[in-house]
Amino acid sequence: MRKLQKLFFILLIFISASAGAQTRVITGKVLSSRDGQPVSGASIQIKGDKPTGTATGPDGSFSINAPAGRFTLVVSSVGFAATEQIVQPGTNYVNLELRGSQNELEGVVVTALGITKSKKNLNYSTQTVETKDLTKARETNVANSLAGKVAGLDIVRSSQGVGSNVRVVLRGDRSFAGSSEAYIIIDGIPGDLGSLNPDDIATMNVLKGSSASALYGSDAQNGAIIITTKKGVAGKALAVSINSSVQLDKPVNLRDFQNEYAQGSAGNYLRDAENTWGPKMTGQVVKSWSIDPADSNSTYALVPHPDNYQDFFSTGKTFTNGVSVSGGGEKIQSYFSYTNVTGTGIVDNNTFNRHNFNFRVNGNLTDKLSFDTKITYFIQKADNYVRSDEDFTNVNRQITRIPSNIPLEYAESHYQFTNADGELKQNYWHPHSNGGENPFWVKYNCTNFADANSIKGLASLSYKLLPSLNLMVRTGLSRYANNSEERRFFDTYVMADNGYFNVGYNNFTETNSDVLLSYNKQFNDFSLLANAGANLKHSESRGLGSTAYPLVNENVFTLNNAAQGGLSSSENFSEQEKQSIYGSADLTFRKYLTLSATGRNDWSSTLPKSYQSYFFGSLGLTAVISDMVTMPDFVSFFKLRGSVAQTGSDPGPYQTKEYFSISPGGSIAKSSTNPVDTLKPEITTSQEYGFDINLLNNRIGFEFTYYKTNSKNQLVGVKTPPASGYDSKFINAGNVQNTGTEIVMNITPIRTPDFSWVMGINYAKNNNKVISIAPNSPEFVLRGDFINLTKIVEGRPYGEMYSRGLLRDASGTPIVQDDGRPAVTAAQNVYLGNSRPKWNGGLNNRFTYKDLSLSFLISARMGGRITSFTDANLEGDGLSARTLAGRDGFVVDGVKADGTKNTTSVTAEQYWSLVGGRNTPAGELFTYSSSNIRLRELVLTYNIPQNKLDRTPIKGASISLTGRNLLFFRNDAKGFDPELVVSTARGSIGTESFCLPFSRSFGLNLNLNF
Repeated sequence: MRKLQKLFFILLIFISASAGAQTRVITGKVLSSRDGQPVSGASIQIKGDKPTGTATGPDGSFSINAPAGRFTLVVSSVGFAATEQIVQPGTNYVNLELRGSQNELEGVVVTALGITKSKKNLNYSTQTVETKDLTKARETNVANSLAGKVAGLDIVRSSQGVGSNVRVVLRGDRSFAGSSEAYIIIDGIPGDLGSLNPDDIATMNVLKGSSASALYGSDAQNGAIIITTKKGVAGKALAVSINSSVQLDKPVNLRDFQNEYAQGSAGNYLRDAENTWGPKMTGQVVKSWSIDPADSNSTYALVPHPDNYQDFFSTGKTFTNGVSVSGGGEKIQSYFSYTNVTGTGIVDNNTFNRHNFNFRVNGNLTDKLSFDTKITYFIQKADNYVRSDEDFTNVNRQITRIPSNIPLEYAESHYQFTNADGELKQNYWHPHSNGGENPFWVKYNCTNFADANSIKGLASLSYKLLPSLNLMVRTGLSRYANNSEERRFFDTYVMADNGYFNVGYNNFTETNSDVLLSYNKQFNDFSLLANAGANLKHSESRGLGSTAYPLVNENVFTLNNAAQGGLSSSENFSEQEKQSIYGSADLTFRKYLTLSATGRNDWSSTLPKSYQSYFFGSLGLTAVISDMVTMPDFVSFFKLRGSVAQTGSDPGPYQTKEYFSISPGGSIAKSSTNPVDTLKPEITTSQEYGFDINLLNNRIGFEFTYYKTNSKNQLVGVKTPPASGYDSKFINAGNVQNTGTEIVMNITPIRTPDFSWVMGINYAKNNNKVISIAPNSPEFVLRGDFINLTKIVEGRPYGEMYSRGLLRDASGTPIVQDDGRPAVTAAQNVYLGNSRPKWNGGLNNRFTYKDLSLSFLISARMGGRITSFTDANLEGDGLSARTLAGRDGFVVDGVKADGTKNTTSVTAEQYWSLVGGRNTPAGELFTYSSSNIRLRELVLTYNIPQNKLDRTPIKGASISLTGRNLLFFRNDAKGFDPELVVSTARGSIGTESFCLPFSRSFGLNLNLNF
């Protein structure tokens, strides 16, 4: 037996040695020639061998079994030209470099309907977003990561804490009643950025103009962001990637509070005051502010607590852990990923947890038939989203207004008490205030919970009818459900003295099906790429909400606990369908002259039958001058492009039919909007012209674009006579024009084998003008509140702001009343400026030295105005440092009504109580430029050399230090972040109202590949 074992062992060694003599393992790395960065997902094959091979990991490294003798490696990747390299006997490690085919602009990009085209022949501006840093300097919402990276893209976010909503607008606002946001397409199916896992993103391409997105029809009239996600790679052995990161959000108090004066008025201490016009704090002993009977005889010393606001907030923490597994044989490939995000906001009971599951299988069933299937499941739980604006349960509103003399620790430890009747009561210095609450009562006793889950599916089949003709059938399903709950304890002042409980449920389902016939053929000097297809999109939405208010039993949160008549419910349902046919053709002559055309016809269920059908399309021309004529040696590439296009947009459902609502108890009421059976689709007409030029062997790339869009047939609501029985009706009217320029530059100042420096610059300026609104309607109010009105005004840019202001004489000098206080306008008719930026841009630098890289992004959002309702309240209550001047009296610079110079003195309290405060503030005094320049992103990455990992199963590893929003180089708003607004609604841009403080983010990311 032992002899047999020895013989077997010797035979095994001989076989291994023989095999080793015939094959070897080749390792190496694939880098981009443009910036020296690793290229992940590149295909590596041995020329002439079976169609198997491997693919590079996230750090660009690969390992492949190869013959012992001389052979050729073939390397390819999307966006690069395939390249070949001969490997000599005895060589076991190679570095491979991928270059663009003739130039970077010839890279393949994904356009409308998932059609891939050479960027060289596109007649419109498009910009590809580098995805590698999205997984390092992470954001819970991927949209935040796009700020400063794309010319013409404007990003603002709402103040809700971790997981907040984000507004994404390309080339300015267009629509009065509809959305102006970009359309998000993921693998050919509509999606959203908020729930997208950045680890799954393969490519991201921004289609800016109507020409770029005309094939998508109504949904993409505002541009589109096209995303493809990762797949398994044919011939690649099973690969595992782990990505783990931690991010810390440090709140930074940009506001300047006063810490000299205590609660009170006219210099006197008042224990129940919400303002701080009291005495100077010198340590004097006063009666406690607490209304708890146990504290009735308590006293404390009046001393400032300057860190109250800062200390209320905690360091936010977000942990992200993800794993992906991919692989595939010659026929079938698969990809699976799971990512978990767990976060705690800077308000530490604002928590967030998300699970993303993604499973994709694709491959070839036969030589002609291929398939692609994907299912994505997303589940999210968020507790205590921070409210914003005037909401009394906005915890930031309450902590912002805490007087400096009140110790934060005592306010927290004594925020509630039980009275003699056993009732739980709020402990607040001004009981039953119309707007004020103890911030800790709001934090712990005014809670909200939200659960969301979503499932998205994709299935497609492609069949090669002929070598040049392909048929693709695809269908997608998107379904999500949201559950929400809100609780307010008894003794929550004014809005819930006897408690409040609300539950809500929303469900949305959309199916989206396509059939697409593609033809690609070369005819001598001509080539033709043509597509024809049809689409069917159907969506349903249902919502249900119930409120119990007031409650009977204290703090028992069930709907059955509602008082008599205190239970109300609402239910809504909507359904719409759109049917479409479309086609496109690109005819290219000698690869340098391309004529492109698209056409689409939509039939929308939300339009009356006579207008349900509407057609639109585009026409464009591209000329690669550098291929047509001989250019100077320093010109590597030069292209001219131009296009014109139209897109249409339908209204929301039920604008053309009368509908009825049923209230609890069975009462029926008809809609207050008069249905109109003559509504037409909104039409956006655009034109775009530009050129692309590369210089000095592609070391300098420059793209320039000019565009003009006009959005007509806007859906405008106009008042109707009371006798009509309706409040308003919709009509088609209006014309919103956007013109602008965009510049994108890519520069490589240094490129050596060990060191490279790549610079990217983008700049965009948009000029908006509302040409017309509607007959006899020169204005359209977007949003109104205590401090200002945001309007659409005929002849002015979209988003004009008005408020109360100082009354002035003919020369502009403020008019002062007889008591020495300034006169303020009664109406909100003083022009403040426009809420939208004049231009935005970004400067991105990436330095790479061997295995170490450093990148940083500086972004600018310049121009525009923003009004701070927070400041109006702080000044009115004497809480800000701005109110320190003139406490003992000062003279307002102005004139009396008779024109004589004012000499009457007033105190700061008298002045700020008039122009500030909550109810009638003069917004003119609290409006600032929203211009800001910031260090948006910083990433320092070390790719661990493969030779240091040879004795481990790890095939690639990197570690990154990251930062986001690290500092302002300029911030005209001073006390707050002007990109953090009350909500992402179109009328809320330009309004800051008790929004959360600015936060810096620091992170650590680890990536491992096996």
